[in-house]
Amino acid sequence: MKKPGMLLAACTTLFCFLCCALQAQTEIFYVWPDSLPGEQDTTKTGCVRPSIEAYIPQADIATGAAFLICPGGAYYMIWGDETDPPAQYLQNRGIAAFVLNYRHKDCKHPMPMWDAERAMRLIRSKAADYGIDPDRIGIMGFSAGGHLASTIGTHYDTGTPSSPDPIERYSSKPTAMVLGYPCITMNDPHAHGTTRQYLLGGNTSQDALDYLSNEKHVDANTPPTFITYTDSDKIVDAMNSVIFYDSLQKYGVESKMVIEPGKDHGYNIEGTWMDSCLLWLEQIGFLSSSSSKAINSRRGLLLAPDIQRKSIATHSALVQQLHLPWGQKILVPSNPALKTAPSGFVIFDCKGRVLAP
Repeated sequence: MKKPGMLLAACTTLFCFLCCALQAQTEIFYVWPDSLPGEQDTTKTGCVRPSIEAYIPQADIATGAAFLICPGGAYYMIWGDETDPPAQYLQNRGIAAFVLNYRHKDCKHPMPMWDAERAMRLIRSKAADYGIDPDRIGIMGFSAGGHLASTIGTHYDTGTPSSPDPIERYSSKPTAMVLGYPCITMNDPHAHGTTRQYLLGGNTSQDALDYLSNEKHVDANTPPTFITYTDSDKIVDAMNSVIFYDSLQKYGVESKMVIEPGKDHGYNIEGTWMDSCLLWLEQIGFLSSSSSKAINSRRGLLLAPDIQRKSIATHSALVQQLHLPWGQKILVPSNPALKTAPSGFVIFDCKGRVLAP
């Protein structure tokens, strides 16, 4: 028989656990609350009303960063193992996660893409409500969800300022991409046939295949990308990851690829790759402290690759007076060991936020 003190301790532990669980905020909302573009018949298989489940971290650990998560399932289904586990992993590390339940199966291209684009705009529009930085919203996808995520990362737009719909005025461009064992190409010999079938149906024209072969749409403005795949994948050809990484490298896009040897397709957050991913996200400035602040109207600086790899850079105070576009490349002196700014200098992260005056 357990002693009263042991029972009390156990009850206290359980109470604390439940309190922490209650503090972890979740919310579900529709991507298209008013009108649904494309297929209107939500009784068809997979033609759900698209929704987002938000996993918001507690304020004391929040980084201000966020990810839209696109689960896999070959565009045939939404694979549940790729919903809660990655979302809770991110949430527990201070990163807001938004799991997208997008249309699939009988709702074919472009409806999944429309849902994901709209979800990115919607999250960005709600950034202040959730305490996240609209300039640090990435997209994460697994398998076919990796195809959807890479579609948004290579076919984004910056919004339509004149749109009567305020959500459409926001950019759909993710700040970063994280792709787990992704489908990338629709072209043989590396395409995953089932994914292609359920995304495109009978539309197998070369134009359609090329449009959704995302390795063909990488350019210098593609978001920084982290890729993980396994060398023993029996479902999605690992060359999907390789050819996308090759395209990223060709255009000088900040990117990293990690192999999880010996694992099966669908390993999700298992292995060590997520630790590497978080470190990489920190290095590129995605996980910058939420206490950092934007300077004037400047959205940030795209530094030369040898400088961009370092976490901080020093700029002359005169740079503060400039309103430089995101795409302008600037060579600046950099010292990773510098913790405080010398007289006349300011330290910025790679998004143009002040780290130390």
